[in-house]
Amino acid sequence: MSLPASSLRQITSVHLSFAPLSSSQSARSLRLFLARLPARPPAAGMDLPEIKATTVSRDQDQCITVTYRNKQTLQFDEKAVRVGIADLVRKIEAPAKALKLKEEGL
Repeated sequence: MSLPASSLRQITSVHLSFAPLSSSQSARSLRLFLARLPARPPAAGMDLPEIKATTVSRDQDQCITVTYRNKQTLQFDEKAVRVGIADLVRKIEAPAKALKLKEEGL
């Protein structure tokens, strides 16, 4: 499960800190999320969010920080990302969907 283009438009930056060699659920979710981010814009004229990935050595130091167009920042620590990839994408996508609806006036 990846983020749809309509949600990617609302995200300005994604900062990941993850332990790439860890076998924990949170490390797996963060690796899968990073792998599902597009390398090229899915639509012409669309800017991708700034993506910064940092490797850490301990599971406790893992986190993800997402900044949206309206400057809202959402941060998940290691315990919050200890969910499956589908749940992680839903948590990240919910504010993007709300921002999109607000811009459309719905």
